[in-house]
Amino acid sequence: MAKADQDLTAQVQGPLLLPAEAAALLRVSIHNIYRNARLGRIPSIRVGGLVRFDREELLTHVREAAAREVDQRARARRTKAGAARPTRGDGGFSFKTPKRSR
Repeated sequence: MAKADQDLTAQVQGPLLLPAEAAALLRVSIHNIYRNARLGRIPSIRVGGLVRFDREELLTHVREAAAREVDQRARARRTKAGAARPTRGDGGFSFKTPKRSR
């Protein structure tokens, strides 16, 4: 076995998943699996004209994507909370808006 083949074999922990198995694991359609693999959105391995998936890489990718999503939502909430806040004006509530510089 060539050195490159040994390195690749060492990286893959278990058997590779077929697209249908990856779709079942992630509970999405096979079409989504193929499209996201082609666009590089999910980790995949091309073997000739075939696409295969490492189970652990897919699960790690999903965990990391979920963590990024939670972080982005929290950041968006903080930004929204720091936006214009109501202030007491002349008899009613108004929103402070930044003054334009000329």
